[in-house]
Amino acid sequence: MVDVTELKCGGAVVGCAFDHRIADAYYANLFIVSWAEMAQSKPLSVIPSFRRSLLNPRRPGSYHPSLDEMYVPISALPPPKAPQPGADHLISRLYYVSAEQLSLLQTLASSGGIRKRTKLESFSTFLWKMVAKSAVMENANKKICKMGIVVDGRGRLSSGDEDKTALMATYFGNVLSIPFGEKIIDDLKEQPLSWVADAVHDYLERAVTKEHFLGLIDWVEAHRPEPALAKIYCSDSSDGPAFVVSSG
Repeated sequence: MVDVTELKCGGAVVGCAFDHRIADAYYANLFIVSWAEMAQSKPLSVIPSFRRSLLNPRRPGSYHPSLDEMYVPISALPPPKAPQPGADHLISRLYYVSAEQLSLLQTLASSGGIRKRTKLESFSTFLWKMVAKSAVMENANKKICKMGIVVDGRGRLSSGDEDKTALMATYFGNVLSIPFGEKIIDDLKEQPLSWVADAVHDYLERAVTKEHFLGLIDWVEAHRPEPALAKIYCSDSSDGPAFVVSSG
């Protein structure tokens, strides 16, 4: 959906909304870039790929049982509760994090470990701790806090094949996975950043492989045509906070 607001000064504001069932945020960004190039009469730098065979399931299909813990058919969910007025108040905020602060977070997240944690892992770890600290709940020693991280599968499915790499880089569709972890709120508050970073790395590591995305394709095929949902979005109101980090 596109909404255009014309301003009195002669300018215009363009707003766009995208449905994830059609395309993910990665390609939504490419669409906006292409639109801007067309508006300036420039040649398109990206030609979309609509080759659905790139995501064909395997025969026979096979997937790891962990995918059943990450995704769930919508029919398996309980009926949604009636929304309460004011219960879903949205707040939009922008924060500036300097390169020095990010480097410090990365150092703290990597302390005591064999491998250095990535900047995404380190900053996501910091967010997880901050969300847990902000949770004011009874039984925080039992309640859990969940964090998911969006992973793009385009590069993972290419596997060094130059032709497939080029096609996947411009693939129009949804090629995302959302692995997530869950920890006791009090543990996230009390444990050092490096401990939480290890947890982030462990659940993220399993979802950044070609096999994970091939298995996800087979999982979707096995449940077709039933629509499904990432479990991170299915937290019950009695649970602790749950959120998703998206980078890019």
